[in-house]
Amino acid sequence: MLKKLGIISVLSILAFTSIACTSTSEKNQASSSYRDQKDVGVNYGTALVANRYKSMEEMIYDADLVAEVEPTGKTQIKDYQGVKYVVTELKVIRALHGSENLKSDIITVFSLELFSGDLFNHEIVFLDIVEPEFQMSDFVVTGAYQGRFRIEDGKVMYDADKYGGEIYFQNEVKGMDLASFEKRIQQAAQNATPLAKPQSTLSIEEQNKIDEQQMLEGNKAMEESKRKRQAELEKKKQQQDETKQQEVKQP
Repeated sequence: MLKKLGIISVLSILAFTSIACTSTSEKNQASSSYRDQKDVGVNYGTALVANRYKSMEEMIYDADLVAEVEPTGKTQIKDYQGVKYVVTELKVIRALHGSENLKSDIITVFSLELFSGDLFNHEIVFLDIVEPEFQMSDFVVTGAYQGRFRIEDGKVMYDADKYGGEIYFQNEVKGMDLASFEKRIQQAAQNATPLAKPQSTLSIEEQNKIDEQQMLEGNKAMEESKRKRQAELEKKKQQQDETKQQEVKQP
């Protein structure tokens, strides 16, 4: 469940993730589907995932909502401390857990812009509430991407591992029909277990300072990455122009 510390941590993780991701054109990002992730540079392996859920019981313990959703087709690009995020609007078909946290059948979920090739489709998603004062979206996916299960032909699919993502209990539910998967979710909710974490000796204030510093360092590194990328593009354009000029000069 996202508290103030949690949302700062999530943003720090996503900011650092952006440094290692390969950016693609906005046109490609807007037109790609979930299955085209490898073509748009989506690489979950670059994400610094804070929580690695070994069981559905652990993940549902942290999730504020589990729902079957489909995209409305509306997205927005938002900026937070120099990092761009995609906010996707989803229609809730059914709330399978945490319906008391659902205020509308239309919700918004944010993700890193460089992951926007990984568009939402018909899916069952585990979601954490984003604090209202953050004002970016209603929810964020539990475990960055671990809480996303797309539905194809009435079957549950999870293939984040193909793109460098974590996979633990997800293999157990691959290929399940919706009814069986829903039953498994209800069983997990009844036996929800907190994720075991190493005890930290830092206070919330100290951890916040560390997270904020990581965010600043991540932003600086991302700007440097952008600068290098721009220099590469300019060099490539110059080479193309020189090649064209040479072709024109040839008899």
